[in-house]
Amino acid sequence: MKAQMPNHLQFSLHLQRPYCLIIFLLLFLTLRNVFADQPTAGCPLAAVGGAGAANDCYTVTPLSGSVTIDGILTGIEWTGAPSKDLSTAGFQAKVRFKRSGNNLYFLVSVNDTGFNASDRIELNFDPFHNHATTTDDITFLIKRGNADHQKISGGGPPVAWVPGAGLDIEDGSTGGAPPDFATGWAAEVTISASDLGMSDLSVIMGFSLLVTNQDTSDQTSWPDPFPASPATWANLKTRYPIEYMIVLDQSGSMLDQSKWDNAKKAANFMANAMAILRDATYFEDKIGVVTFSWNNAANADQTTIPKPLAPVPAFPLGNYADALPAVSPPLPNYYTPIGKGLDAAFTALGTGVEETQRVALFLSDGLHNRPVTDVPLQPSHLNYDPCNGVAVWGVCPAGTDHRIQVNTVALGQDWGVDTALLTNIKNRFAGQQFGSTYTITTNVEDLKEFFIQSLDDLYQMNMASSGPGGTEFSVNAGERKLIVILSWTNPAGAVTFNLQQKVNPGDPWNNVACNVSAVENATVGYAICVVNNPPAGTWRAVDGMGNPLATADRQFVLLDLNLRARFAIDQKVHGTGLDIILTADLDEAGVPVTHDPVNRPVKVTVTIKRPGEGFGTYVSVRTPDNCEPRPPSQPRLPSRQI
Repeated sequence: MKAQMPNHLQFSLHLQRPYCLIIFLLLFLTLRNVFADQPTAGCPLAAVGGAGAANDCYTVTPLSGSVTIDGILTGIEWTGAPSKDLSTAGFQAKVRFKRSGNNLYFLVSVNDTGFNASDRIELNFDPFHNHATTTDDITFLIKRGNADHQKISGGGPPVAWVPGAGLDIEDGSTGGAPPDFATGWAAEVTISASDLGMSDLSVIMGFSLLVTNQDTSDQTSWPDPFPASPATWANLKTRYPIEYMIVLDQSGSMLDQSKWDNAKKAANFMANAMAILRDATYFEDKIGVVTFSWNNAANADQTTIPKPLAPVPAFPLGNYADALPAVSPPLPNYYTPIGKGLDAAFTALGTGVEETQRVALFLSDGLHNRPVTDVPLQPSHLNYDPCNGVAVWGVCPAGTDHRIQVNTVALGQDWGVDTALLTNIKNRFAGQQFGSTYTITTNVEDLKEFFIQSLDDLYQMNMASSGPGGTEFSVNAGERKLIVILSWTNPAGAVTFNLQQKVNPGDPWNNVACNVSAVENATVGYAICVVNNPPAGTWRAVDGMGNPLATADRQFVLLDLNLRARFAIDQKVHGTGLDIILTADLDEAGVPVTHDPVNRPVKVTVTIKRPGEGFGTYVSVRTPDNCEPRPPSQPRLPSRQI
């Protein structure tokens, strides 16, 4: 095992016998949550910056391309970025905003012709977006003399802030060439998630900007007039509204092994998760469904969009898939036109330039086989290709504008699913490396987990744990929101539950009331409890008698953590003698985590189950998902209905 990148731990395992693999990632680090709440102050859903935007609402757009921190407009780095003109009694300034990954970029130009080293720009952030003066608030003071920059955290005393290469000041009074005001000055600065004490940028933050001329005491600000407290700071969004299409294989083979029912349950589960995370005050997120199939007898495409994009309904929404307009079940002898399913998703989402985050979650259990003119499927067969002109499958060149992200899920066994094609699609359309973007499974609870995890990067949430119902779990001090979801494979088993918490192992359990709760036991099979500002300690889900609720098939615990931990396995079929590459991505407050045995120990445990018998015997008596024993069975040959 060896680390090959600063923020990615990569391990190589060389296996010579048939195996099953279970990975346990155990991290011993201090956690703190940065889950944005839902305040009452409004923010127009359509406002994304520019001259027509509201004074109190901007979206920092994730534009493509990098920013060169040099104090000027280099190339096209700021083209299309939102900006705001500030003017108070003749004192002018202008600010531009941009986001790239977990970095915010600001270019602030000031029309101040008289040099004073103490002229300053003040950037104020309320990361929790709680509209109150609390310990999360952070202020950055940038001085014109490019020295003595300061940072103020939680209302404490100013401390020295050394932004280094993350700040450049261009001053016209000393021979520089600042943009906008030739005889003034400008500061171009990077504010990272780690600068704000976060692992990921909050989707919405409080923000204010104050520019001061020390010689005249003139000031200009946004919002204007400068707000006295975070209660009236501007709303700074760091993402666009989400448009999410679930794309389901509707071929005949989906009727086997309850695959269609399981796919619908997972879709319902994810739709309800989006409803929980919905913040209708600030974002109009949308969801929809595409189904794809091919009528073999009529040799005709049957791909449809049964659920066009529509705003995510309020929670709880229950059986999303069967609610009108309902998603129809598969029919026997229907084939698998993977390309047509992608095209329908692209049509539903749109491929033009939009101020949205567009994602498709594509699930298939078969091999692409229709239309025959498009077999094998190539990028040129699709109606949208982010790197048009590159004829073969592969990752698009750096700087490609990926207007739609596609994450793929293989449902079934490897011999029956075109895993190579699904991997090519994921790579071509910038699917996520970590999380639920690629897997082989027939377990419905695993499928639900993969669907929910596909929302990680969109909502800056983390699945803190997943395990059997009633499993105890830890919550650390400072968490803003706890979401516990219990899932039952048999929906009729779903029941309401309570949460209990204690601080020390010997303490009695204390009941904790749910701020939001719901149960659905007709078709989906889940129960949910949401707790705002949960106290630190050990937690568990219990029934009405206070007993651990072990009847649930799976327990999902969602938190927006200061620590983010993700892992992935290299996406290929592994045979005897081939290495398995495990990659772990660990970040604490936005900073890559590396192992320090004294101050920051990181423990990664890999458990491998190795059989003692021949390969054929082993696979015939083990489940493919988790290597657990099962009655002997022969490998099932692929059916014609794929």
